[in-house]
Amino acid sequence: MNDRSKSATGSVRALVAWISATALAVILLLGLFNYLLNPLTFRVGALREVAEVLNRGQNFALDGPNIDFRGLRREHVRLMPSKPDVLLFAGSRFEVATANTFPGQTFYNAFAHNDYFEDLLAVTALLEEADRLPKTLVLSVRHLSFRPISERETDEWRMFSDEYQRMAKRLDIPVASALERFPLSHYQSMFSVEYLKHGIAMATQKTALPYGATSQPNAIDRDILHADGSMAFSKNHIGTFSTESARAKAADQAKNLSKKKATLPTGEDAKSLEKLLRYLHAKGIQPVIAITPHHPAFWNGVAKENYGRTLSELEASIKGIALKSNAVFVGSFDPQVAGCKESSFRDYIHLDEGCLKTIFDQIPPRAAAAP
Repeated sequence: MNDRSKSATGSVRALVAWISATALAVILLLGLFNYLLNPLTFRVGALREVAEVLNRGQNFALDGPNIDFRGLRREHVRLMPSKPDVLLFAGSRFEVATANTFPGQTFYNAFAHNDYFEDLLAVTALLEEADRLPKTLVLSVRHLSFRPISERETDEWRMFSDEYQRMAKRLDIPVASALERFPLSHYQSMFSVEYLKHGIAMATQKTALPYGATSQPNAIDRDILHADGSMAFSKNHIGTFSTESARAKAADQAKNLSKKKATLPTGEDAKSLEKLLRYLHAKGIQPVIAITPHHPAFWNGVAKENYGRTLSELEASIKGIALKSNAVFVGSFDPQVAGCKESSFRDYIHLDEGCLKTIFDQIPPRAAAAP
């Protein structure tokens, strides 16, 4: 190779190195900006500050409901000065349930988005390790709770990976591999341009801060996270829902899912859930499994199809496991059985507080007051 060729090769290598270094620097800066501009998604310290606000009995205004709720629950449970009488852990189907749903008892709503079975193990570990297991622990199962990890479209459950692993080992049940538990998508999102756009928009808006402590129970343009853990959507957000839009969305969803199947628990899943419920009962905790109904238009569209039949099988299976494990079972996927009206739905699965209270009222007083 002559000197000219060597020089050209060296120049190409230098250019590649420069481009690589520049690209790496841009990616790292993107991650840093997202970390700073989206604190309630990426910063434990910011979540702890929110938990401290809630722990003082104040509410917290949010610019939107998509934060790291599992991280927030972890911080808040550790700060709680005492055990609540009733603690609810479930998905967003239960997010609007306030202390009014359990009158006369202290209550905390620890909902998180896109719940799976592993979350039930994780929250039990979190509560036990903080010595905050309540008298009554209300858990929920949804139509996707037992979907295989490889088929899931969301993975927020991985944010509870450590707690899930510890509880699974405590109960001597199978644990997903480290690779399956690792919250890769969460860390990838730190380098998301969409998160950067959102963070910049919040930082440069001319109105008040997009989030912060408040005494307001609700607001026109902010979602409010209550001190009891429940969510109150902004009036602007609520204004986008109507009985007609909910009915139309539910009917469309029924068409999309009717020929598919809800995921039933495997034999191993059933054993794992039974072990968890028996473990809680043995500690003097009253475990409750609560199932929420689907919109009447959705239910009517799938009831006689594959999806509806497998939903009924799932409900019967979970009810059998609960009763076998000294747990209370309440609710139903069928809105008529659950006792909820069409007006309670804002889409095919999300409900108002009135419907949730109807379901919780099915918990026997004796069970709710278990020592």
